[in-house]
Amino acid sequence: MATTSIFRTTPLTLVDGQETALQCDSDGSLYINIRETTTGVLTDRSGTIAAANTAQQLMAANPSRKGFLIQNNSAATLWFNEIGGTAVTSQPSISLAAGALYNSPTPGGSNQAVSIIGGTLGQAFTAREW
Repeated sequence: MATTSIFRTTPLTLVDGQETALQCDSDGSLYINIRETTTGVLTDRSGTIAAANTAQQLMAANPSRKGFLIQNNSAATLWFNEIGGTAVTSQPSISLAAGALYNSPTPGGSNQAVSIIGGTLGQAFTAREW
């Protein structure tokens, strides 16, 4: 049985808030998994829909943002756009059903502006960014 080895001679450089672990996948291949561990400071972005069927800014663009969450606290669907565009009640916005919670991937949460739209004045939402 032949064995092939590949060695990395340059050490990994991690940034603050990252950790690494050696892992094997299902076929036995070894890989390095780097994970974000810093969550940052939570900032409350909760509110209500100010005007029915009109997008409003939920979060300004933030290059330091690590992630965010939004929970729909209303009885009707909300839509949000996390890629810097204006939220609409269809794609490419993301639908958030009544009571649903969206938690951005970490790492990988958008640092672009986030906008939100709902069909009824006063629809409530809870939102945090870190």
